[in-house]
Amino acid sequence: MSYPPIPVVNLTDGRTLTSGLYVVRAQQSDKPFEHVALLDLSGVLRLSGRDPSRAVIIELTNPQLQFRYLDDITHAWVIGPRVEDEAGAARRWDEAILLPNYHLLWNNCEHLVTFITTGKRESPQIDEGLKFLAGTAAAILFIAAVTRKAA
Repeated sequence: MSYPPIPVVNLTDGRTLTSGLYVVRAQQSDKPFEHVALLDLSGVLRLSGRDPSRAVIIELTNPQLQFRYLDDITHAWVIGPRVEDEAGAARRWDEAILLPNYHLLWNNCEHLVTFITTGKRESPQIDEGLKFLAGTAAAILFIAAVTRKAA
């Protein structure tokens, strides 16, 4: 069931958004990683117990899913692209809520948002971090092997 559009003014650039589901990024300069979430303006995800006339931010943070009304949030969000496949997103949401607990490597905010929007559980930040760690470990092992041969 869809509800009437809720006009919401973007907190960063003044745009007025239409109803729908959006990807949002928190503006948090004190965090080492980017935090992403979903903004549901029209009940796309059919969140039970929520006021459908209010915009809802859905976040996956430690320890689990959080739901906050946009007008109750104190920090700014950068509103990104609208999710085009809303019916698919709603189906994937029904699956995602079966795994509501946070895990840095396997179920973080990026995993949730990319799964809802694309159907793939991915976290580019974690992937890049793991590649960096693997490269660092390989370099250390190489240096150790070269040092050992030279000795």
